Amino acid sequence: MSLIADLILPDPEQMGRIDREGSRTVPVYDLMENAGRAVARAVRRHVAPCRVLVLCGPGNNGGDGYVAARRLAQAGWPVAV
Repeated sequence: MSLIADLILPDPEQMGRIDREGSRTVPVYDLMENAGRAVARAVRRHVAPCRVLVLCGPGNNGGDGYVAARRLAQAGWPVAV
C-alpha cells in the first residue's frame, strides 16, 4: 500500500492559497509545527522504524520537513537532514 496513493494533494497554486489563508489567522510557526507533526505521525503509522533522510528546501515546506525530522528523531528514529 502506498501512503501517497491514499492522499488527495493540492496543486502548487492551491497550496499557495491555503498557506496564505492559514497564515492570516494562525502564526506560520504553528502551521509548520502542525504540518511537520502530521507528517511524522503518518510516517510512524505507515513505515517500520528505519533510518530516514529528510530533504528540506527553502521556505515553509522546508520548515515542515525540519519539524518532521525533529519529531522522528525525538521518537528514536535515526534521522539525517
